[in-house]
Amino acid sequence: MMKKKNITQKDIAERAGVGQNTVSRVVTERGYVSPELRRKIEAVMDELGYCPDRHAQALRARRS
Repeated sequence: MMKKKNITQKDIAERAGVGQNTVSRVVTERGYVSPELRRKIEAVMDELGYCPDRHAQALRARRS
């Protein structure tokens, strides 16, 4: 049985042709990203089936 690879923000950035920070701003909804670029990144996220890991985000932010 093959293990499914987790989709990362880096994967999305490469596919969308943008920087990883831009993808992060879209995912966290912080900072400015043009509406056109936001739609492009969200389309790639949908295409790849990206789902942010909320537990990992909470651990990184040191809150639960």
